[in-house]
Amino acid sequence: GRVDTSDASPRSAVERETREEVGLDLSRANYLGRLDDLCGRPNSGLVISGFVYRASQQIDFQLNREVAQAFWVSLETVLDRKRHVTYPFVYEGRPVPMPAIDLLGPGQPVLWGLTYRFLDLMLGLTGRTIPSLAWK
Repeated sequence: GRVDTSDASPRSAVERETREEVGLDLSRANYLGRLDDLCGRPNSGLVISGFVYRASQQIDFQLNREVAQAFWVSLETVLDRKRHVTYPFVYEGRPVPMPAIDLLGPGQPVLWGLTYRFLDLMLGLTGRTIPSLAWK
């Protein structure tokens, strides 16, 4: 999502977008902090901000038309070395192998790219790292 003129801050935009897109009310979650901003594709001018919350319980997501799928996954699953794979990303016609995590099993989408990088930043705050950080 994007920050709207009605949003008081980037954080309030994140809370609004999360509520609208997946039905998760972050006002009831414990706000832990903001991660470093990351840039999107080179020369795109796109800057993405990451905010971290801790929810006391899992909820059933209520997805809007912008979201195809959402799910909960354990930290144990994220850190499982057997789930770390290479994603064959093609950039400007050339294959660029990217580190990724297979969270849902064969044939399903993997976690990679900016989401992977934000996950690395978040884990770094806890003293952990993703087992396969080939892009660093």
